[in-house]
Amino acid sequence: MPPAFPHVAVRDLIGIVRAMYLVEQDKTRRAELAEIGKQLRDAADLARKVAPDTLGGKAAMRRAEGATDHLCAIVAGDVMRLVHAAAGRVKRG
Repeated sequence: MPPAFPHVAVRDLIGIVRAMYLVEQDKTRRAELAEIGKQLRDAADLARKVAPDTLGGKAAMRRAEGATDHLCAIVAGDVMRLVHAAAGRVKRG
């Protein structure tokens, strides 16, 4: 049976994405952050509606992991440590 969806970790990552969006000046990067935030929210919303061991539950987890991977790929400096710590709570094994 798949583990429960990591709602708290995804919520933390959404907060980090919001903070990054707030201070970002580059329009392209802001759009990228907005998309990551949307993917994380969509994953969490789907996970609230379905059980983890269903097709939908697995899709929610894949969406959260994909958004997390994307966020990890664009962060640098001190923020990188924060994001990777939160991401470690989302990623499966």
